[in-house]
Amino acid sequence: MRHPDVDIRYALFKDLGRTRMGVLHNTEFAADGTVRRVGTNQIGRYSIHFHHAFGPRDGRPDGYQFTLVGNAVDDASKWGITVHNSHYGLIRDNVVYNSRGAAIVTEDGNESYNIFERNFAMRSEGSGEFAPRSGYGGATNDPGGEGAAFWFRGPNNIVRNNVAANVDVFGYGIAAGAIEEVRVPAFKGADNSRDGEYKVIDDVDTPLLEFTGNEAYGAILNGVALGWNGTISNMRVWHASRDAVAAFPADRLTIDGLTVRGDTAILADAIETPTGVWFSNYSAKSVTVRSADIQAMRVGVASPFFPTASPEPGRGDGVATIENSFFRNYVGVAVATAYTPSTTTSPIKKAVVRNSRFEPLPGVRPAQYPAAAISMNYGMSFGDTTLRDPIIVYDFNGKPGDTFRVFYSLDLPTAQAPPCHAPRPDIGGFVCTGDDATQETRR
Repeated sequence: MRHPDVDIRYALFKDLGRTRMGVLHNTEFAADGTVRRVGTNQIGRYSIHFHHAFGPRDGRPDGYQFTLVGNAVDDASKWGITVHNSHYGLIRDNVVYNSRGAAIVTEDGNESYNIFERNFAMRSEGSGEFAPRSGYGGATNDPGGEGAAFWFRGPNNIVRNNVAANVDVFGYGIAAGAIEEVRVPAFKGADNSRDGEYKVIDDVDTPLLEFTGNEAYGAILNGVALGWNGTISNMRVWHASRDAVAAFPADRLTIDGLTVRGDTAILADAIETPTGVWFSNYSAKSVTVRSADIQAMRVGVASPFFPTASPEPGRGDGVATIENSFFRNYVGVAVATAYTPSTTTSPIKKAVVRNSRFEPLPGVRPAQYPAAAISMNYGMSFGDTTLRDPIIVYDFNGKPGDTFRVFYSLDLPTAQAPPCHAPRPDIGGFVCTGDDATQETRR
């Protein structure tokens, strides 16, 4: 706590921690300091806990405010390594095994400039309990208790070359909800509770400081669940049963160099629908998937595209772009309409697929929808009649000049020449080509 000089290396922390998953029950004190009740599930008793650790006032020679290198945490009662309102730390080459809730955690969302690098987290069990907790937006399902390898409540850290394996839900849970403005240290050794030693950032708008080279595999539901802005680069996800990357509303998000491999065995059941990238686009401004290699999934990239339900400026109109990518899945790109009817007049979102290649995935049991390179799912909500812009496809399958628009069937132009109604079996939809398509893409 406060201003310690801490350097812990190559130690074993086994069977430690008293805080359990689920509802907290803390000790309470009267005004005179006497104990009114003794807690039965006290907060903050974790296997390793950096609690408001600001580092030495005069700094350290290595530049870090605390160091945790090469340690092992085995069988933690709740979180394995907890960084709580602590900053400029180095958390490298640690192994956390058999934790509860999450293996490696940032707790408040103001944790900043820490480096989480080359850590390995395996087997994290979730609580599944309804556990209200003050300071976390009211009653929520035990924040950080879902069963994650890495659970970060804020975006302002470096997360590089870590590995997550065999956890209940998230390999990387970086979607802990909007907490808006937080105080972060203005300099190393600062106490962000003191005037002049902090600056304020908006966690909703602040991009990920760095998230690159991370990997998730094994018996996991989601590789990455993301609710922030920024860039995910060179991520690898193997055999996620639901989504390799699930991106909740983000104003500006780039997924660059993603590699996804699914388990074709589970696709033998037509009910299973693992997706490479799923992003809800109802308040996104700009989402880009670039240089992805997604194979053996039910759907490569899936998203609803529709006018936003939020009138907030800067979050309505937007463009989703998929470019320079390779898909070998039952469906390459699935574009759906709204889950609920539009309630605003915000500009219609645009979607572009550029210079990407698609191959069929043989040996997969057909689902309720046919296999396709690009699948258009119109009218997911009853009575939804809002017109959508067609998806614009440039240089399909790497062929220069094979450029066209793909329509929802109910939005096909009625006054266009017959080529606008020509089905493309290799696409799975209806397209417009020729001069009309060229004029549209130029606009």
